[in-house]
Amino acid sequence: MTANLDTAQRFGQTLRMLRASAELSLRELARRVGVTPGYLSQVECGHLAPPTKERLHKIARVLGVSPQDFLRMSGRLDPALVQFLLDNPQCQELLKTIRDLKLDSRQLANLTNSLKTQGADCLSGGEAEDLVKSDLSSILNGKLLFSQLNKRTRNTLLSFLLEAVEVDLDEDEKGCFSRESALQALLNRERKSSTIVGEGIALPHARLACLKRTRLSLAVLSRGINFDPGTDQKVRIVALILAPEGDSNEHIHALAEIAARLNRDEIRAELIRATSSEDIATLLGASFL
Repeated sequence: MTANLDTAQRFGQTLRMLRASAELSLRELARRVGVTPGYLSQVECGHLAPPTKERLHKIARVLGVSPQDFLRMSGRLDPALVQFLLDNPQCQELLKTIRDLKLDSRQLANLTNSLKTQGADCLSGGEAEDLVKSDLSSILNGKLLFSQLNKRTRNTLLSFLLEAVEVDLDEDEKGCFSRESALQALLNRERKSSTIVGEGIALPHARLACLKRTRLSLAVLSRGINFDPGTDQKVRIVALILAPEGDSNEHIHALAEIAARLNRDEIRAELIRATSSEDIATLLGASFL
């Protein structure tokens, strides 16, 4: 089985980051998934195509993330979605219309949000809530999204994002939050294993005792910076995630979903072209809380 080299490398780097965040060794994850450590190592290095759908589901269960996010990162379509399209010719016509209109990522995001809102109005009770619920919806805040940011170093960027997050904290969280300690936690995580996942994307993250809920802050830089001294990969899109210390899988789930969204070439291109926080919020479905 072959795969686009960029897709294989992005998937492998993201899998390695998620595994490290779950504090699992390569050998332990391989054992629990039922593959050899050598095979899993080749996948993480991008030398092999992403695993089959069945193995992706096993890995997702072990890591506690959505199998759909893994499918998107692997470049495969969800078989259930394919079957849904086959069973519903109207949906095929809808996709043809969207294709013919040549909608860009921003217009598609607006269309998706409109459909969710109007569709929810036609439902009642739990169905409406399930329709519009998103794993990132509770942590995406337009006030923590930044476009064309001019920062030259990793530490300067992280300090800026931490300062923005601090403003968003609840009063009791602010009382024990320390930007210096948070920065040190982020840097310790980077020393353990780089959070660069390819294509100019980094997903720095840490768990902090003072937090009661997860925060996400995303910055699109005006120029690429050297985020990891051990590599020459330049980074332009940085999504910082801070989670409560007691959180088990929430931050890993958030990491997987944001990685899956940023895995799309058109989304990354639109983010880099964005000139305001509002533009980024529209693309990611964030609100200004």
